[in-house]
Amino acid sequence: DPDIVKRIMDKIDNLGDIFANHYSNYNKGKSWSAISLQGYSSDITMIEKPAEMNKKWIAEHKDVEYHIQKTEMYETFKGEIDEILEKYIGAETQRIRFMRLEKNQGELVRHTDQTDPSWGTVDGKMMRFHIPLQTNDKVVFNSWNNEGKQDTFSMNRGECWFLDTRRPHTAVNNGDDIRIHLVVDVFANDKIRRLVT
Repeated sequence: DPDIVKRIMDKIDNLGDIFANHYSNYNKGKSWSAISLQGYSSDITMIEKPAEMNKKWIAEHKDVEYHIQKTEMYETFKGEIDEILEKYIGAETQRIRFMRLEKNQGELVRHTDQTDPSWGTVDGKMMRFHIPLQTNDKVVFNSWNNEGKQDTFSMNRGECWFLDTRRPHTAVNNGDDIRIHLVVDVFANDKIRRLVT
């Protein structure tokens, strides 16, 4: 629904620069950042899973209780996020984030999340969905299948894409505008599997 996308982007535009750098070896040039709407902490800048977190962040946040919870930012976007989840996705969620990739060759380098056993398409495993909110035709996404065949494509604004994070993947923003996606991790169920097959 273009109206939902517009409402979300209007609110993001009014937030200022509060996106947090992603503590990742795949974050080339610190061009990949995010805001947590729902995550393992109430802190909007805690965008990783506890196992992924930077040791410095852990040392600075010893009092954080790690469990899935909504952040204060969720309330700002509650109407739009709830509408997307209820109308289009319909599954129990885990992390929900806005993820930004900077313009002019912002890059998330090739990697895979195979080491994380929580990903998969059977009940109890997690599946990831990307909904582009702001993008451009020079944002390129690549993924590789088990045979090493590469697929290259662009995700258009307002579409919903399933990303199998167990497969190698990369994203590069060669455009002059930043890319922002709503990224929702959900627990697999029959309805979700039907959506992606």
